[in-house]
Amino acid sequence: MKFLIDTNVVIQLEDDGEIKANFADLLRRCHENGIQVFVHGASIEDINRDTNEARKKATLSKLNKFPQLKKIASPSDDDLKARYGELPKPNDVVDAKLLHAVSITAADFLITEDDGLHRRARKAHLADRVMTVADALA
Repeated sequence: MKFLIDTNVVIQLEDDGEIKANFADLLRRCHENGIQVFVHGASIEDINRDTNEARKKATLSKLNKFPQLKKIASPSDDDLKARYGELPKPNDVVDAKLLHAVSITAADFLITEDDGLHRRARKAHLADRVMTVADALA
């Protein structure tokens, strides 16, 4: 089984401060049960747009701890828009690419704490494959 994790989950897992117990529990249980945890290349592209060089470098180092999903052909932005709704900002395109990866079963589930991404998943009929950390633990 493959979990694709959104950047907001990576940041929580790898934050300098104390890690929330449910995030640590998720990663531990994944390891114990042979569930692979991946990031998407689009997340890396998203972080590369950060103009704060120190924060960008730190976040990329955190993302690089996780294997990246490979060989995922991404539809054009117009196709993504048709499937996943309006994409007015670059991070909306990233969200659509994450959903696309789940829709073609490059990953079994997407784990995110992003409410907007959950709403987009519901509209695209992917809500059963997009979970919060608490959902994944349950």
